Amino acid sequence: MEKGIIKNVSIEDFKTNENFVNYVDDDFMVINSLENVPYSNGTVRLNCFLLISCLEGSIQLDMNDKTYQLQKDDLIFGLPSVIISHTMLSPQHKISIIGFSTQFLQRVFKMGKNEWNTATYLRNNPIKHVEGNKYIIFRYYEDLIMTKINSEPHPYHRESMKYIFSSILCEIIAPEKFLKMKQRIKTKRNSMSTYFAVSLKSYRKTMECTAR
Repeated sequence: MEKGIIKNVSIEDFKTNENFVNYVDDDFMVINSLENVPYSNGTVRLNCFLLISCLEGSIQLDMNDKTYQLQKDDLIFGLPSVIISHTMLSPQHKISIIGFSTQFLQRVFKMGKNEWNTATYLRNNPIKHVEGNKYIIFRYYEDLIMTKINSEPHPYHRESMKYIFSSILCEIIAPEKFLKMKQRIKTKRNSMSTYFAVSLKSYRKTMECTAR
């Protein structure tokens, strides 16, 4: 790719390069290696949503001109319209990338005020460390996805994959949405506490002046 050129990348682009992906359909894709994947060394603008997990080693990349480094069990949210560049991988690394189409996101999440707030929070805080029960659940989902990918397709294979991907997306996004709401409530409470403290101090001064 020529220097300075930004390539728009969607799920559709991976459908034309099925040899480099573990799974891809109209709405989802799974990649467990960036080796030989087109655009992996260039600058891309996402027309999809990516969950990039560092399973071993380390990963460094620029997202909207800000550098992020992922260590083992970190994941980073790549929201639609985000620009990713300068991707570097440690020699002994293991990576997992799960992609969702923007059309699928629109079907799963109705973009109200809370959803926009969550998206803003994820854009400003894209890295999440997966540990404890969340780590176990996330790995179960990854194992389930790979098992389904390698199993013999059946008439409802597409539908079952859709529900698995929907579940993992909600499992990851929901806690971030809840965290954002908790932070907003805490900020509001702190503001109210400050307001009452200032008001009480002002009231006491008024009473002291009156008593004199």
